Amino acid sequence: MPAAEHKGTHLLARTFLAAVTGASLGQVDRLNYQHGLTALASQRPGPCPMTVPVTGQVHGRPWREYVDFNEAAELMRHLGTAAMIICLYLTGMRPQEVRGLRSGCCPDPEPAADGTPGRHLIRSRHFKDVTDDDGNHVSAGEEREVPWVAITPVVRAIRVLERIVPDGELLLSSAHHDFTFQRGHYGTLKKHALLLRIEDFVAWANGEARAHELLEQVIPKDPHGGIGMGRFRRTLAWHIARRPGGLVALAIQYGHMRTVLDARTSSGYGTRSRGGIHSVLDVETALAAADTAANLRDRMAASEKRSPARPPAGPSPPPPRPRGSRAASSPRPSRRRPPPTSPATAPSSSTTPTPS
Repeated sequence: MPAAEHKGTHLLARTFLAAVTGASLGQVDRLNYQHGLTALASQRPGPCPMTVPVTGQVHGRPWREYVDFNEAAELMRHLGTAAMIICLYLTGMRPQEVRGLRSGCCPDPEPAADGTPGRHLIRSRHFKDVTDDDGNHVSAGEEREVPWVAITPVVRAIRVLERIVPDGELLLSSAHHDFTFQRGHYGTLKKHALLLRIEDFVAWANGEARAHELLEQVIPKDPHGGIGMGRFRRTLAWHIARRPGGLVALAIQYGHMRTVLDARTSSGYGTRSRGGIHSVLDVETALAAADTAANLRDRMAASEKRSPARPPAGPSPPPPRPRGSRAASSPRPSRRRPPPTSPATAPSSSTTPTPS
């Protein structure tokens, strides 16, 4: 008998039976009351196989014999989490930007004149350092001037999320991703809820890996604690920064401001630090640096040796003195006390000098 488990007890899967037979819930309840189907489901619980075809495979074998109705909500929850992780990891977007994405943010590009397909671009809103004319933080953020470049897995993840929510809705809408309870919350999923979903997804993925005897695919326990959403962005940047020309590519993709060419600040993502880059470089600076690097590369390839003009011979001017160096280099008054005088040479306070 199709059964559903609730708090350790098997009950009649009335919703599944109504969907399969086309009957109303009231009709299923009357049939249950007449024939005692709940007791039968408790004694002989059975699955609730859905008619959805299973096309996914693991090592050439279907990953499921069938999808059970009782696990559909959980699988939808994990599907949304997996799509979010792909967007976080393979774009470099901040968690706030991913949470603010809406359906239609990544339209299909028009092909070029020669038929070459264009790049998918993600239009998002950023929230960091967004202020109004009076310097107040704008909580709604503003649209990013330069869109994110989306590769194929990211485009597929966005298309999956767009099938979950209606047109124009937030891709991580709380109301449409609450498959189990359907509490009708407003806005996007909160940060704490997404962190819990990531941990649940890791546990579920490990269970699937063990079920398919793929122990090498088990995600090990992280010694640094739970997986935060910002870690995906830092991990991608860590790999980009170690590629040739990676700092320039990192600046262009991440839209950083001003100081990526400073090794002291640009190496934040290049290390294993959990803090990430503390300074950012704007896209114009990054493009200029990229053009300069390309020109230098072309000159090196053409064996063109150019050196800047040397200054005229003569003594080099002294380096500029740092602020406060004048006061630092001026002699300071001695704080040593004068030596005491002997009684023979010290003038007596009781005698008065005689006029000459």
